[in-house]
Amino acid sequence: TPMAADWVALEGVLGRRRRDLFPIINGADYGEWNPETDRALPARYSGKNLAGKAVCRERLIREAGLQASPSSPVVGMVSRITSQKGFDLFLQAAPRLLERESAFVILGEGEESLQRGLKELERAFPRRIRVILGFDEGLAHRIIAGSDYSLLPSRFEPAGLTQVYSLRYGTLPIVRAPGGLDDTIEEFNPRARTGNGFKFSAPTPAALAAAVVSAFSHYRVSPRWERLRLNALSADFSWERPSARYEEVYREALRRL
Repeated sequence: TPMAADWVALEGVLGRRRRDLFPIINGADYGEWNPETDRALPARYSGKNLAGKAVCRERLIREAGLQASPSSPVVGMVSRITSQKGFDLFLQAAPRLLERESAFVILGEGEESLQRGLKELERAFPRRIRVILGFDEGLAHRIIAGSDYSLLPSRFEPAGLTQVYSLRYGTLPIVRAPGGLDDTIEEFNPRARTGNGFKFSAPTPAALAAAVVSAFSHYRVSPRWERLRLNALSADFSWERPSARYEEVYREALRRL
């Protein structure tokens, strides 16, 4: 894509100016994205009491018109529908994933050919995948709160916020691992009980499908599932640390004048 080509062209310049570059992870507005206070949700919840998340899940299934039992993982995708965001990879992997007992809810808009492909997929699996074209802020909140997993298979992602919002809502990110997605998501380690999501590296439909299947293997398996969600809910990507880092960069810039 033209945007990707621009990044490639800049690679040499950025490499030469490496010492002048200071990566700062995005902060999230937890005043707006907080399941304990979110007015867009049918029920509110926290890490101490997740009963409200189960209500959000059931209401989302009903709102989307899907068929999903308690043993069916629900996967949300709230994103621009573009190749950059990996929707071409998802379209190729989706038939294999939809053959399993799972449900997908997608909200976004973007490239016409990808939108058509998603709608064709919806017609082929009408009770397993729902595609809503356009954007609705309240629905975005309800999808992130009501899903068990959040899928972000981006080809490149300098920062990204959807995975951070997902963590705040106890929804486990499944991400391809470039840039900010790699910086914010730690692969779950069942033995150490660490990690807050799932990652894959290769930009291929097979790698995407394998990561989703691996994530599904932990679904509602005690005590791993409870630990995963608590790890996600305990992640802190508020603006406190990024704002302090910005101040450090400004001071360094003044020092170099």
